[in-house]
Amino acid sequence: MNIIQQLVIDGQLNAALDKLMDYATTTGKINLIILLQSRWEKWKQKEAKGVTGERQNNELIKIKDAILSIASEYDLPEAPTPKPKKTEQKNPASPTKIYFSYAWGDQRETGESREKIVDELYAALKKDGFTVIRDKMDLGYGGLISKFMEEIGAGDLIVVFVSDKYAKSPYCMFELYEIARNNRWDKEAFTQRVLPVPVEFIHFGEPDILDSYFEYWEQQEQKWAAFLQKRIGQISEAQSKKYHNIKDIHQNFGKLSDWLIDINSSTTTLLKENDFEQVKAAILARLGNA
Repeated sequence: MNIIQQLVIDGQLNAALDKLMDYATTTGKINLIILLQSRWEKWKQKEAKGVTGERQNNELIKIKDAILSIASEYDLPEAPTPKPKKTEQKNPASPTKIYFSYAWGDQRETGESREKIVDELYAALKKDGFTVIRDKMDLGYGGLISKFMEEIGAGDLIVVFVSDKYAKSPYCMFELYEIARNNRWDKEAFTQRVLPVPVEFIHFGEPDILDSYFEYWEQQEQKWAAFLQKRIGQISEAQSKKYHNIKDIHQNFGKLSDWLIDINSSTTTLLKENDFEQVKAAILARLGNA
């Protein structure tokens, strides 16, 4: 990892931009770095005023990506190797459980599977001694998916891998709903237990895109309502519960998606740096071990 990448990971964008200026050799690059410095200063001013949300988060991601893109054009020195961090749990006898909430990969995917980053982060956390729970590893053959969803909803810390499939999955979105419900729909409590990882960046702040998800869940609710009315007296308790879950997701999708984008996240590339060091630090901070 070069020194610019390390500075960006550490959030030291001023230092990263200053260091880039030392390597800039053309007027075009110098002007671009000056422009990025101006954008970064405006971002910090808005943050100081309490301006948050998807647009603010998206601007930060764009600034970081632009810095890394310029840095890739130069032969930069390596960053000093950080000392390994100890990631012991507060109480080893009763370790905090970290749950993964994600949409499975499937054969319809093109390119890199959405489960790749799930597998990589799972391995990285397990290697460092974290207690990580995910369905494919811990549910077991014959285990009840419904019970596992409720267990995640009551978990200590949940890493949510956000993707389009996740946002359209009744299982995944009900897990998110359960987290909010178990925290009495308190945004602060919700955001302390959820750590979003963007598998795919979704512009939930754009009305057209957000409306398409509302329409999707509206159609799902209407489909299940018609099915229940047609088969009244024949459906199982679990099938009835699924309808009510979908109804709850539809009614609360706006709040859940808004809370997700209000939690500051980063690009997948940066999250993977240095064996997911950023994610591990965030987990320790949430668990009170930072």
